[in-house]
Amino acid sequence: MASATRVRSGSVQSSYRWNGAIVAIAASTGGVEAIERIVAELPADGPPVLIVQHMPCGITMLFADRMNRHSQPHVVEAQEGMPIERGTVYVAPGGSHHLVLAEGEPLRCRLLDAPPVNGHRPAADRLFASMARLPAGKVVGVVLTGMGEDGAQGLLQLRNLKMRTIAQDEASALIYGMPKAAVDRGAAEQVLPLDRIARRILELCQC
Repeated sequence: MASATRVRSGSVQSSYRWNGAIVAIAASTGGVEAIERIVAELPADGPPVLIVQHMPCGITMLFADRMNRHSQPHVVEAQEGMPIERGTVYVAPGGSHHLVLAEGEPLRCRLLDAPPVNGHRPAADRLFASMARLPAGKVVGVVLTGMGEDGAQGLLQLRNLKMRTIAQDEASALIYGMPKAAVDRGAAEQVLPLDRIARRILELCQC
């Protein structure tokens, strides 16, 4: 699963020791700011991160480009067949497809043309479910602020498979809908304020 580190031009390679785990983050209302704060704390050679942020078609590319300008990791809008590598953050394209983990090795992004799930496309539940085939302990699932229940069932599936799972706490969430649904199902191993989530992600993805 591990690949050679690609350090961005102008960045400083850290001493971060990646354990091969992949991070998946779900968010909706209020998630843009929350995700930006988390990504800004990740090192250039940190774990790969796949993001489902509920946004209209065309906006996710702008979101990814903005984060890319202000973050150490390379941030892109995910494309079909794109290899999943450390030091890269992949934002699901808004509106038209689900972002999932493709079958087989090496690990790649797949854009799935399928109906919305619980009213959402992309849906975090589809992303989380696609990561359930990875070895125990090689996924960190995170549910952030947002309305509705997207991600809760998928996060529970991951936790039942001994993956590590995190939900944002009520005090720091703009909308405590998605995290609450995850917590109420027992899907969250930890409930953390936003300012502690990036640090915990790095701890869980470190040798």
